[in-house]
Amino acid sequence: MSNLITEFDHCIPENAHKYSWIRNPFNIEAEDLPEEMSNINNLQEQLIEIQSDEALHYDFKRQHESLSSFWMKVNKEKPILGGEAMKALLPFATTYLCEAGFSALTVTKTKYRNRLQPEDDLRCSLTSKSPRFEELVNTLQCQGSH
Repeated sequence: MSNLITEFDHCIPENAHKYSWIRNPFNIEAEDLPEEMSNINNLQEQLIEIQSDEALHYDFKRQHESLSSFWMKVNKEKPILGGEAMKALLPFATTYLCEAGFSALTVTKTKYRNRLQPEDDLRCSLTSKSPRFEELVNTLQCQGSH
């Protein structure tokens, strides 16, 4: 996790203060939004509505929920504000997925397995789904004695 924080610190530009409303929407005044953001219709109003929503504040404080999943939830209720936040967060997620793919490929395709066609193995390595082993085992028939 500390390596990820270091990577974020490296990737975040010097003008990162204009994205402080994304990192903590409850700790900024609506008037302090960057000028290019305040020109968007209803952005300040939606930020004020989010700040007054106790359920969203509780969800944000829970910390087991990631920043992107919080903004995806906000995006359903407040599409303008959520959309702007997702535009800023999208490059981090896609970079992470690319890096994860390269890491899985280097683990899968070693010098002993260099002729391997890795597509199926990569699909299994990169998926967030887990196999339902009990269901798979129940569909198999035990081999009876002869």
